[in-house]
Amino acid sequence: MDERKIRILNAIIHSYLEIPIPVGSRKISKEYDLGVSSATIRNEMSDLEDLGYLNKPHTSAGRIPSDKAFRFFVEEFKKQGNPIAREEKIVISDGFKGVFYSTEDLFSQAAKILANISRYPAFVLAPRPLDRIVQKIDIFPLSSDTLLVLLVGDQGIVEKNQIRLTKDLAKDLDQEELAKLKYFLNKMLCGVDFSKLQSIHVQFSEDMAKYKDLLSTIISLAANLGNKVESIEVYSEGLGSILYLDEFQDLNKARLLLKFMENPENIVEAFPKETSLGKIHVQIGSENEEEILQDSSLVTASYALDVGREGQIGVIGPVRMNYPWIISLVNAISENLSRNLDG
Repeated sequence: MDERKIRILNAIIHSYLEIPIPVGSRKISKEYDLGVSSATIRNEMSDLEDLGYLNKPHTSAGRIPSDKAFRFFVEEFKKQGNPIAREEKIVISDGFKGVFYSTEDLFSQAAKILANISRYPAFVLAPRPLDRIVQKIDIFPLSSDTLLVLLVGDQGIVEKNQIRLTKDLAKDLDQEELAKLKYFLNKMLCGVDFSKLQSIHVQFSEDMAKYKDLLSTIISLAANLGNKVESIEVYSEGLGSILYLDEFQDLNKARLLLKFMENPENIVEAFPKETSLGKIHVQIGSENEEEILQDSSLVTASYALDVGREGQIGVIGPVRMNYPWIISLVNAISENLSRNLDG
């Protein structure tokens, strides 16, 4: 594509980003100093339409950028970027200055910061846990009829569960009996692969038989932790923001997209499978495999939790978005999240 077509295409994209209405040659001629006549612009727009960069709505003489045009726009400007404003950098930095008691708190905060600044639905995908076997089981009494069960994986994952006891069981379960329970569980489950917990065969000794239901419950919790290890946690913020976007004023369309985004499995499936730390991924409109996302764009980046473990952060928004700015924003928050996780 020659330089003149590039300048005209960029002008059309910028005009459409400001106001989402079809763009005509007269508007481009009046508002952008391109040094060519309106007739020349009109001819070039016709060529750009033939090349697949512009679409012409049936009810308008103007054109709107196609997914192909936005892809060209992204590739042209991705190298240069569009640095976020100093005020936005301060908001991001301040947003990570609070006291966070867990990585989960940091993931939630990162999603919140991204949603608040971008005004788009934001998501953080936690790295997949590396735990494969049960390392330890601890049991503590919280009250006379409630136990706290801690399930610990070999790479540090910890699952906390509370179990209410029946009156009879609560009466019999003193410290000595609790120690026996804990010993029995650790002897039976420690070192067992999570994937085998569902099919594990338990033989209850005579003194453990009365605790059969309680032990079965704890074993089920451990098996469920195995399922959690195989899944990816998703933290989301700002899903309702799509209702304020021009592109989603069709309530049925907005409802379907909201329903899609509320399902964590859908988000995991929509995010890129191949990632690289520091690399931005942009999936524009029809580039998304999910049909429900083919009127939207997905901008994501990877962050580092520790060596060899990466997660992803990103937004879902309209195809008509300021890509250079949103790319810089997602990248800045990703870098801040990595630094805070490392610290």
